[in-house]
Amino acid sequence: MRFIRTIFISILILSVVGCAGSISSQKRRAEADQLAQVANWHQTSIRTTGFDFEAFVPNRPNKASEVTIYIEGDGAAWKNKYKPSDDPTPHDPIALKLALAQPSGYAMYLGRPCQFTAW
Repeated sequence: MRFIRTIFISILILSVVGCAGSISSQKRRAEADQLAQVANWHQTSIRTTGFDFEAFVPNRPNKASEVTIYIEGDGAAWKNKYKPSDDPTPHDPIALKLALAQPSGYAMYLGRPCQFTAW
């Protein structure tokens, strides 16, 4: 009986923790927007015939002769090992943070297809 009770409590705790760890698309987008705003950057959309891309660029681009483009990784591409995600927006946009931290030159950030676009 004690064993079954322990298993039940463990499953309950894991369920609650799993639900608490889920971050909505809106919150992930808002966090990326806030990171960009603090660094004096803004979001812009790049429309193509196949996909829409979301990019973040400085509010005041400099006249550098070279541009460094940071492209986001897969993000949250899969819900589990069998099911793709409805929203691949990353939980932690590492490439955006790298772009914002670039010490000199001109940088921009490009999300992958479908990232930051699912609402």
